[in-house]
Amino acid sequence: MDVSIIIPIYNSRDTLKTLIDSILALEPQPHEIILIDDNSTDAPETVLSLYKDIKYIKIPSNQGPSYARNLGSKNASGQLLLFIDADCVILTSDCIKRHKETHQSHENIILGGAVQGMRNGIIGRGISLFNWADNIPNESGIMSASRIPSAHFSILKKNYDIIGGFDETLRAGEDTFFYYNAINNGMTPLKRGDIVVGHFDITNLLLSWKKFIGYGMQRIIMKRKGIWGNKGFLISENILVSFLLAPFIALGLTFERVLSWIPHYKRVLFYLPLLYFFSLAFSLGLTVFLFKELFVKKNH
Repeated sequence: MDVSIIIPIYNSRDTLKTLIDSILALEPQPHEIILIDDNSTDAPETVLSLYKDIKYIKIPSNQGPSYARNLGSKNASGQLLLFIDADCVILTSDCIKRHKETHQSHENIILGGAVQGMRNGIIGRGISLFNWADNIPNESGIMSASRIPSAHFSILKKNYDIIGGFDETLRAGEDTFFYYNAINNGMTPLKRGDIVVGHFDITNLLLSWKKFIGYGMQRIIMKRKGIWGNKGFLISENILVSFLLAPFIALGLTFERVLSWIPHYKRVLFYLPLLYFFSLAFSLGLTVFLFKELFVKKNH
């Protein structure tokens, strides 16, 4: 089973060399490395010039990560697609072997790995605790997955085509949509905590707030598309109701993360205020989306 590693990039030059070096240190090696550049402006070619045999495709205009991943799949010749985001580094040296053996022993699956935050400091650690509560490193065995992060997952190419790839209208939250769409097409999401990538999360508090608001805004779009699982009832399309619900939804999101992490990392309790801060941004994203939509309608 040949493995194609697909890396979508956009202005990721600072972490790109670290990722490629970690891939070249893997044993066994992938069949090919495909790098899809979503019209970066930070000259990733200066990094790529250091390497041979990387298939590099530059998109003429920025289209978003879903488009980039789908284009990578179309250009892949391997039977198994392994997606890694450009702000990651592979920490498990036999990563490819573990992905392959899991697909060989389980049919029609999507396999996610664990994600370890690589940033130090209170904000960086807090963002990692918020983002990766469903993908905690070093949990043993093959488990059912409640989330498959687009930062690190594998799927057979034929199954990716059945699902139809990522929704190219989404620029955030596309992995959640892909997860539910895969289940609706008969796939089983699994995860292995012993396949670990490191992720270089952002450490700017304001940028983090904006990012999580953006994630929240996408949730209404996914609800309208009919894919949101058993939490769709929490997404109200009434501006006032969504605003009033936001603090309570944020509280629930915060404690979900604490309960996930506390068996592995007791100090998560020190990050409660920061986790609530990020959860509130996520929850208020619903209100922001509705307000913007109403403003656009009034001005047309």
